[in-house]
Amino acid sequence: MDAKRARLGKVLVTKEKVAQIVCKTADWICAECAANAPDVLTGKEPVHLIIILKGAVVYGMAVMKELHQRGIQTRLEFYRTESYGHGTSGGEVRTLLDVQDTLAGTVSFVIEDIIDRGETLDYVMSILSRRKPQYLGVCALLNKPSRRCVALPPSYHIFTGMDIEGFVGGFGLDFDEMFRDEECVCLVEFVE
Repeated sequence: MDAKRARLGKVLVTKEKVAQIVCKTADWICAECAANAPDVLTGKEPVHLIIILKGAVVYGMAVMKELHQRGIQTRLEFYRTESYGHGTSGGEVRTLLDVQDTLAGTVSFVIEDIIDRGETLDYVMSILSRRKPQYLGVCALLNKPSRRCVALPPSYHIFTGMDIEGFVGGFGLDFDEMFRDEECVCLVEFVE
């Protein structure tokens, strides 16, 4: 699958549907905070958004803006892993960039672009949960449950915007660093 032969095909998630998912994500974060950390909703404490680089940047920033419009304070952290090489092959997950905050006692949400095999999310959550946040949840724009090879425990408190299949690009998601700048999410097609 040569990236030079890849192109965007059918639109799976329109710009309008992406906006709805962002709003639902903010709704879910607010509901989780109301149940687990009400001081966040009163502005006494910020929500820590831990954006998984690079794919979740666009989604994470949209969620941050939506939370800001609702009067929720946020702090941004970034986490970067390496697990996918050229194209889509999985591999051993390792940390390339860690968060700067200790996270102890914080209300934190990992912002992920897509939950695919589950290995990366499981790796990140196991590391971050050991840092003793008050609450740790996960928000993922997209989900590929059919490809899951790691059982993600219910304690992970996961919100997913939409289940999909196939290789996708757009709204921060890429195929070999291409297509991140699209406003919608599309299937990636390969041409001869």
